[in-house]
Amino acid sequence: SAISKADLFKKSEVQSERLSILSDLSKSISSTLNWDTLKETLLINLQKLVEYDTATLWVKENKNLKIVATNGFNDLENREGIFVQIEDSELFSKMFETKKPVVISDKRNSSLVPMNLEDRYCSWLGVPLISKTDVIGVIALEKKEEGYFSNELVHLVESFATQAAIALTNADLYEESSNRLNELDEKTKKLDWLNQYSVEVTK
Repeated sequence: SAISKADLFKKSEVQSERLSILSDLSKSISSTLNWDTLKETLLINLQKLVEYDTATLWVKENKNLKIVATNGFNDLENREGIFVQIEDSELFSKMFETKKPVVISDKRNSSLVPMNLEDRYCSWLGVPLISKTDVIGVIALEKKEEGYFSNELVHLVESFATQAAIALTNADLYEESSNRLNELDEKTKKLDWLNQYSVEVTK
């Protein structure tokens, strides 16, 4: 029928628009080598691709997951720096084991999510950030509506998370090599100074 054809056309239009946004975002985040800039902009960029109410970026540190960036929270509470032990959280343990997203249609009916009674967000999506074969972090999204995160949206966030993991790993490596170069530079300066000093002393 004409209506179903129009619906199909609209759906494919939305899909191609999302793929175009994803392509643009991939280029944008892969060109950023500053780790701090990257963590501050990742969740904001993701909102151009997928609508959400709140977003949290968790990064793995030893056996913990730590919040390094958030977006969409209206209260004044600063969540950055909060951490959980992975093995203490059934939700995160599952994600680290399977290396797959976890979708919760209604948090009120899930034993995986510890929630308080005032929590307004029903839908929850957690997508692991995978570098090579390791989970290096998690992007967690919430939405007020029940059953919000469809398979299509999950795939979009997964594609974004793949690019984000590569970008974060590259930024990490860049920071490490910059620090090493700075240390080397400092050592070279000290050696130069010592050489000059010893020349002066032996004159």
